[in-house]
Amino acid sequence: PFAFEQAHTLNAALSYKFGNNWTVGTVVHFNTGRPETGQITSQTQRWVTNPDGSSHWVRQDLDRTRRLAPFFRVDARIAKSWAYQDFTLDASLDVLNLSAQQEVVAYEYRLESEFSGSEPRDIQPTRAPVRIPVILPLLGLKATY
Repeated sequence: PFAFEQAHTLNAALSYKFGNNWTVGTVVHFNTGRPETGQITSQTQRWVTNPDGSSHWVRQDLDRTRRLAPFFRVDARIAKSWAYQDFTLDASLDVLNLSAQQEVVAYEYRLESEFSGSEPRDIQPTRAPVRIPVILPLLGLKATY
């Protein structure tokens, strides 16, 4: 699978222009997760127990690739326009991911254990998501002559 392939993507935008040239709007974005191929993210692994009883994580072949978690975010925009005789001035503030959602960008394949005193017990293989919250404010200024 292609590293940036997303089986489903949904974007919906809504804006309203108020009097005095003010505009507010929002965009809702949803996408299914990208393949976990190892190209720009982690590579899918599975927990294997060997005949001698030892266990460890093993990388999967690309035809058995799992996907990263789906992602949902809400963006917002507010803009103001001023019209003069010879030009128009537009100012805007956009905030990407105003909803502060954390996107899963990879998985960590690790072992977690509980301790009884100083001895580990009940060691479990864990596929833990690596999440990043990207909140990006953008200030724009445009003059049209």
